[in-house]
Amino acid sequence: MKKSLIALVSLCGLALVGCAKGSIEGTVVDIFTGKPVEGAKVQLKGTTLQPITVDATGAFSFPELKIQKYDIVVGKQDWSKSNGEIVLTKENADQKTTIYIFNRKNIDGGLFLPSDSGAVRIPNSWVGFEVECGNGTLAYAPTMKIKRGKETKTSDMPAPMVQPLNNTYYLYDRSGSSAIPELRVAPVKKVAASEVPACAAKNKDSKEFYVADMNAAATSATTYKSTGLYEASPSLVPGLQVLYFYQNGKPLKGYLFDVK
Repeated sequence: MKKSLIALVSLCGLALVGCAKGSIEGTVVDIFTGKPVEGAKVQLKGTTLQPITVDATGAFSFPELKIQKYDIVVGKQDWSKSNGEIVLTKENADQKTTIYIFNRKNIDGGLFLPSDSGAVRIPNSWVGFEVECGNGTLAYAPTMKIKRGKETKTSDMPAPMVQPLNNTYYLYDRSGSSAIPELRVAPVKKVAASEVPACAAKNKDSKEFYVADMNAAATSATTYKSTGLYEASPSLVPGLQVLYFYQNGKPLKGYLFDVK
């Protein structure tokens, strides 16, 4: 019996990873309000540990964990899900984290700012009727005739808005892609229909166009915050410009701004 005990101690001494323990603790927070999210469920995938439903403090703790990699999933009904990876090592066996989720009710794709009461949509719509010319040029028609049966309706794109977007804002992406979008900011000029690139000729019922040169675009990184939600802080200069999101190298959506 004594020899078996000595052998076990020796084994732990040779393979600390197998005997050492660690922990994961943290808080579930509403990304827009900064407040804890009561009732959120936290789970370590691939383990037999029971999920933890957090109280009003948003806090959770998983003690006595093996030293290894863990996939953590956090969610709540009508809220987003967040997925993350936490690696416990001998040097960093006890780790703390903040997990962000957001209430998806009445939220569609767009740009948002945080506030004490929740997500505040930046009052603009995605630009419409864009034409990609294949040489890095994008043309936007502010109006376009749409035929529906025997009716012909004119659809208007919102006018460029005055909005200082030098602060952090967020994109809610409903495309379902797991790729983190890239944000590109490009200068825009307003041209008459007679000057619009040939690729947009089919939209010449519009009297004017906005043309963006994406070859001159500046790239701004985006950061994953929750499923479909990304943070970005582009630096904008005064004047007409387009903010365009790309995913896997392909255009996703864009905003047209007139920054003062």
